[in-house]
Amino acid sequence: MIVGAFCWNVLFSAGLSFLASLAVVWLFARRYAAARPRLAVLLLAMPFARAAFDVLRGIPEGAFFWERMAGAVQEKGAFRMGFGVRELGPKLEVALGAVRGGMVIPQSAADVLAAGLDRRLGHGLSAYLGLALGLVGLALAARDAVRLASASRACRRHVAAGSRIETRHLLGRAVRVVVSPSWSGVPFAGGLLRPWVCIGESLHRALTPEELDAVVLHELAHLRSFDACFLVAVRMLRAVLWFVPCAGWLARAIAAGCERAADADAVSRGARPSALASALVRAAEGAVEDRGMLATFLHPGPALAQRVHALLHHDPAPTRWHARLAHAALLLVVASTVLRLTACGNP
Repeated sequence: MIVGAFCWNVLFSAGLSFLASLAVVWLFARRYAAARPRLAVLLLAMPFARAAFDVLRGIPEGAFFWERMAGAVQEKGAFRMGFGVRELGPKLEVALGAVRGGMVIPQSAADVLAAGLDRRLGHGLSAYLGLALGLVGLALAARDAVRLASASRACRRHVAAGSRIETRHLLGRAVRVVVSPSWSGVPFAGGLLRPWVCIGESLHRALTPEELDAVVLHELAHLRSFDACFLVAVRMLRAVLWFVPCAGWLARAIAAGCERAADADAVSRGARPSALASALVRAAEGAVEDRGMLATFLHPGPALAQRVHALLHHDPAPTRWHARLAHAALLLVVASTVLRLTACGNP
């Protein structure tokens, strides 16, 4: 029973933190989605980071949960709301408490709801619900892990079947650019120690030299930012938070943002926007024809039209040092606000 009650408390509190964090970062992310897509991606990832922090931290030692598990009953409840500015930015707090013996003990909304469910619908109901939430989340995460492992093996088979056409250098690593006759979908990149970029043979024949260079620069941007590892982590967290509204939507928004960020990075390193846009369209045509399982992980996505439009109307943002410093400061302030946020969860 205590395992189920623990899962209920932790997952419910993580879900509240996720939604509250999303409300904090959404306006900032929208502001920078077009001009600074990488900054927008980092901002959008914060709700997942906060939820992961809550899950890994568990329930604090001084929380009322532990006293409730020992049979304690609260005398009355307490509520506290606050907003202030501290060293690294704003601090938002909406906190609940349980009054017992004249002391206010921190309490989460999950605790309050669990007590109500157990009292009205049956003792232990919240624990069974928490166990169900945890088991379904683990099952979904395991399913995604198996699918991703299978897709990774398929990627490596396509790379092994291909031939190297050039070598690029990135962060002290030699990146092989491979043309594979067995792959007809969109180009992809991978490998941590021995990175590679794989392009289908049919697409390679259709691309002009300028378009090919733009595609390679785009994939190198993914490698430079370690997008594959980042998106796998987001996918796993989305599986664990399967019951939280907007979790799936946010994961898709982050993936689309990574693609826009890679487009912007490629253009900043010499790719012509119109060449990259035309290469995206050619790659999307091949992806539509490929119906295999791997195509479900490597596809241009529904935001393709937006990416092409952004490239054809490309307006380079200033990259002066003070602008970068301002964006770094914004990221630090928002991250500090999100990590210190209390939204009726475990403080």
